[in-house]
Amino acid sequence: MKNESLFNFDAFSLRLDTEWLGRKFLYFEEIESTNGHLKASSDAVSGTTVLAEFQTSGRGRQDRVWISNKGENLLFSVLLKKDVIAPQNLNLLNMGSAVYIAETIENLYFLKTDLKWPNDILMNAKKTAGILTETSFSGNKFQHAILGVGLNVNQNEFAGKHPVTPTSIKLEAKTLIEREKLLAHILNSLEELIIEIDSNPQSILKKWKAGCSQLGERIVIKNGPNVYEGIFEDVDLTGALLLNEGGRIFKYNFGEVSIS
Repeated sequence: MKNESLFNFDAFSLRLDTEWLGRKFLYFEEIESTNGHLKASSDAVSGTTVLAEFQTSGRGRQDRVWISNKGENLLFSVLLKKDVIAPQNLNLLNMGSAVYIAETIENLYFLKTDLKWPNDILMNAKKTAGILTETSFSGNKFQHAILGVGLNVNQNEFAGKHPVTPTSIKLEAKTLIEREKLLAHILNSLEELIIEIDSNPQSILKKWKAGCSQLGERIVIKNGPNVYEGIFEDVDLTGALLLNEGGRIFKYNFGEVSIS
């Protein structure tokens, strides 16, 4: 019986078809945080990818704890420096990553995904993946971005309470998923994304809108103690959500969205 906690590097390498993304690859059975490791790696090059089987201090957006069973999912981060991405394109990194990872899942497993603003991938209205992008500036000079991804792959049960009910690709596809194949294809697509962000940023926004079923619906945005309700009108190139509240358009950069 295959031990799911072991990562087959040969199977991964055979499918990795990138020029630079993922070519520097660091693997840990346990680590505090993949994002945190890259933050502390001052000499790391663009495309450096850190994969961990378990994170002791994994977190998502708004510092929420991200708990994942050891060896069942994909918890990884990618370093992107100013040699591969311009600071004016950083706003599209989160949304574009969600688009390209969702497309990879759909193409490999013939599953329907849905994009939830600002950084989640859903299947059957259940959360499959979360994305956290952290940036670093020295004064006003951009240094790097770290793209962190938590993707539920082979996990069957999820303990605790969750703002959005979680699921995994295995539960939706009803079959065990080869994590090595999935990660290689995701990294291949993310390298394509970086090229697309630079050459055709409008296409990223268009793809994200096409993949988000909440667009045009009446929604509720919860941001701490504040609650806002209206029609999900649009997203702009900064990634902000435009909410139509009684005919007036308001812009939101943060918040938890649900259907009203």
